[in-house]
Order: sequence, then structure tokens, then C-alpha cells
Amino acid sequence: MLRKFILILISSLIFSFQLLGQIDNLKIKYGGVLKIKPFENYFPVVLDPTHPLSLRFISEQLFDNLVTLDKNLNLVPCLAEYWTISDDGRIYTFYLRKGVKFHHEKELTSEDVIFSFKRLISKKSISAYQRFFISKIKGGLEYLSGKTDEIAGLRTKGRYIVEIEWIVPFVSALYMLTMPEWKILPKDLLIKEGEAFFDKPSGTGPFKFDYWIRDTRLNIVGIRLKRNDNYFLGKPYLEAIEFCPFYTLDNFLNKEIDVIPVLSEKVLKGNYPIIGIDLLSFTYLGFSCQRFPFNEKRIRKAFSQVLNKEKLINIFNRIHTIPKITNNYIPPQLPGFLPKNKEKPTNPENAINELKNLELDDLTIIIFIRRDEREFMRKISKVLKDQFKFLNIKLKFKFYNSKKDLLESKEPYLVFVTYDMSFPDPENIVIPLFSSQSNFNLFEFKNEEFEKLIKRAEMEKSWTKRIQIYKKIEKLLEEEVPAIPLYYSQERVAFQNYVRDIDISPLGFGTLNVRKVWLNK
Repeated sequence: MLRKFILILISSLIFSFQLLGQIDNLKIKYGGVLKIKPFENYFPVVLDPTHPLSLRFISEQLFDNLVTLDKNLNLVPCLAEYWTISDDGRIYTFYLRKGVKFHHEKELTSEDVIFSFKRLISKKSISAYQRFFISKIKGGLEYLSGKTDEIAGLRTKGRYIVEIEWIVPFVSALYMLTMPEWKILPKDLLIKEGEAFFDKPSGTGPFKFDYWIRDTRLNIVGIRLKRNDNYFLGKPYLEAIEFCPFYTLDNFLNKEIDVIPVLSEKVLKGNYPIIGIDLLSFTYLGFSCQRFPFNEKRIRKAFSQVLNKEKLINIFNRIHTIPKITNNYIPPQLPGFLPKNKEKPTNPENAINELKNLELDDLTIIIFIRRDEREFMRKISKVLKDQFKFLNIKLKFKFYNSKKDLLESKEPYLVFVTYDMSFPDPENIVIPLFSSQSNFNLFEFKNEEFEKLIKRAEMEKSWTKRIQIYKKIEKLLEEEVPAIPLYYSQERVAFQNYVRDIDISPLGFGTLNVRKVWLNK
């Protein structure tokens, strides 16, 4: 018995030493350069985070927000150590971390926050969210029109305290403040250098500008960022990052670069670690809800029941981006929402008979497809003509660039719409796509109950109650069928097996958290 106990003890000790050896081998290491090929096939030499051409990935490394998101889209503190919200939901008070330094060693203060936000909403700003912010903040429109030099709702309450006052409760404000446009910039350098500041910017981010990567003709093709050893959330493990869209597949296969979109079957067959990112990018097939026959919801519903989503979305399959069928109007990746079960089995014959009984002979229906999806035109036309061949109607296919192209058409239409969410809140997809007040509403959808629910959601201070309102909104959309949810996109990223702790949120590749990445070479 004693001998058996000794053998068990020895075995346990051997296993423990082996385990400790494995853990030691995986001990986090500092150093190394991470070389990244992004999804973009171009490199804009734009480092201003408020500019629409700037790349999110670069902004995330150089600058910080007051608040940010983790990989599961939960709000977490960043430059603001914590914040409070007034009982009426209109005043947000942010308490900044003390001792945070910009890359040029100047300490962050509330004046930098105020300056950055005023710059975003000034006349010179070309941010798409300028007007959205101005309409929400107290005194924003007066400031923009030049009536005042200050924004009444944007105040400093001391060296480390910032107060924002909204006209009405603005529950999604914290999510909006996580966007790249809301990065905090140093007031002193921007005033001193003007736009030249962005030639070599200084932020509070985990990495600093090092130098531009150039080709043999000295054209800028990428950027190198070096570690910020004094980063307030902890020193990054990597020594530097090199980011260039012009790295090739061969560079990756030869282990000359470390991270790349899945561009080829060679990557899939190469036994590389791969991450699939379910993006907040949703595609719908929408109806012209004010035009016969789509002005009746029973007809819209019948068309949706006849449509074979699987055959249709397979057209949009790319090796690095895969379409995934969805039945959700609001992305299930958002906190508080869940994926809808697969559609209940319906009898498409009933829908077909209902459509056959309509007087649709010789009716022309336009199918609008985004111009940047023209590569799919032939396949889309074949699938839709086949699925609706039982009707004696004409399907006419056209490209569109803007809402104007649809309005100029006199015929009823179906339109493919893809919407990429910029911050993870249901209002960021429901209002732009379905509100009658939105310039992005391509479906001609108008519904009084919908608008009332939107107003209720805007005024609701409780996050939980607000989510319940949006669930009612989604149920209403399911009943009214202004559009058919088709798919969301899944990006696929491959990396070398020595790259550790890759985190990317549903907001896409630009949110790759490089600060936590390390190389086990």
C-alpha cells in the first residue's frame, strides 16, 4: 500500500514539473515586431481620427477614448477612470485618470477633452457624426452657427473632470463615445502645429508613430508604430507594429509577416490558427413600401416566404468574408439580444398561390444592387429570376450609388442594402435604416407605432427598459416586413502559430487589441 502511495506521489510530482515546464515555456515575452496585412488594399496617409479615410486600427494604437469596449462589446473605462450620470439622464460627468501622458510627455487634462470634442463638431470637421452630436448636446447648434464661442453642454469642472449635458437623455452616448472620431488629442500641439500635427501625431495610445513604410520609389505604403513604454494601462509586449496593405500571401506563407486575412485556400490548408469574426455588418433585401404591390405587408410577407435565402446569400461568399444567414433585424451580437431561431417551416405554396392571385401581369420590378457589388450581378439575376419565375412579371436589374437613384425610379423595387454599424447600440441600425426621418431609409417605410417606439427609446433612461423597447421594435419590423434580413458577414483572419492572445471585437479587424499580443518565438 505504501509502495502504491509513493508511486502515485512520484507520478504527481513528475506531472506537476511537466506542467510547470509547459507554463514556463508559455511565459509572456516582451519584444518582437508584429507585421500585419489588413483587409484594405490601399493605404491612406491620413492619421486624423476624425477623417472618414483614416483607418480605425491605426487610430486605436495612437489615441484613446474616454471609454472603450472589450471584445464582447462591454463598456470599460479608458482615459476616464469612472463616470456618473444624473438622475434625469442628461448630464454625464467623466473623471479622468491622473498622470496620463501624451507621447510628447504633456499630461492629459480636461482641457484636451473639451478641445478635441469642439474640434470634432466645428465647421471644419468632416466627420459623419458631426451633425448627430450637435443635435444632441446642449448649445451645439448655437456654437456651430457662430452665435457662441463655447458649447453650453460641454464643460470642465476642474483639471480632471469633464461634464457633458445633453438636451434629452442620451443612453447610447457612451457607446458613441467609443468611436474613433472621439479620440482625445493634445490641445497644445494641435494649436501650435495645426494640421501638420498629423504628420507625426502625439496621442496617449499604447503605440507611438515611428516612421512611414515606403516602397522602392519612396511612396508611402504603410506605417511602423513603436511601443509606448509608459502607457497608462500597462506597457505593450510588442516592440513595434508594421502595418502594410501591400504585404503578400507569399510573405505570410514564408513567415515574413504574422497576421493576414484568409486570402487563399493555401491558408486554410496550412494549419494556421484562424479567427472568425461575426461582424456588425448586416445585409437586407428591402421593399419599396409605398409602391404597389409592396404597399401591402401581406404581399411583402409572401415574397419573403418564397425567397430562398440560402441560395441567395451563397452568391456573396468570399474566401475571407463569409455570409451567415440571419433572421434578425437587430444584430444578436449586441448586448441584450439573441439570435432568432431558424424560420418556422412555412408552406411556400400558400405564398405562391397568394402572389399568383394578384394582378401582376407584365408588372416590372426593379432590383437595385449596390454598384460595388456589381461582380455578383449575373448570379443574383439568375437566382431571383428562377425563384420568381412562377410570376408573370419582369425583373429589371440596376446599380445604385445613392437614395436619389431609387427615387428617380417610378417602378416598384427591391433593393440590397448593407449596413455597417459604427457603434454597438440598436439605435445605430434601426433609426438609420427604418425611420421615416432618416436619409438612409431606402425602403420608403413609414409607420406611426414604429416612430412612437423610437421616441420612447430615445427618452428612456434605463438601459434594461430601453432594450425591451427595441425588442418591441424588432417584433414590429418582423410583422411589417419592410425588408428581409439576409445575412451578416464573418471576417476570417489567419496568424502564425507563434502569435498569442489575438482579440478582435464584432466591430471588425480595426479593433484588433495589439496591446495584449505577444510572440512566442
